Amino acid sequence: MPLREDDLARAEALDQAATPGPWDVGLYAAIEGPNGDPVVETIPIEGLDDWEVTFPNADDRRYVLESRTGWPTATAEVRRLRAALEAIVAAHETYPAPDARAHRDDSTYDFRYDQGIDEGLARARALAQAALDGRTPDERAD
Repeated sequence: MPLREDDLARAEALDQAATPGPWDVGLYAAIEGPNGDPVVETIPIEGLDDWEVTFPNADDRRYVLESRTGWPTATAEVRRLRAALEAIVAAHETYPAPDARAHRDDSTYDFRYDQGIDEGLARARALAQAALDGRTPDERAD
């Protein structure tokens, strides 16, 4: 299921409210933020051989809980979009070259139309390939 705009806005709000990363395993806290502040703490339960897990910041707790469903959804969306980009690249590779279309019988046909299609397809392929390569559209491939 594609991510909707409100899904993205909610994920961004959760991210902004949570303790900034990177998070790491801490010496005294189970998980610490970059400045050593606890994100998740473990506290021994008196009289039991067990630990209580606490979140000093409710926004961090919400972030961790929401990520359980958010990450699989985001991963599925990335895979869906990559498949779409790969389909664009593959479609462009199989599109007939201008020479293959040049022997049309219609003498009134304007071949500038084909040139415009070719340029548009080449641009779409370049954008799709840039996305697949993890580049922004303006970055050049090495």
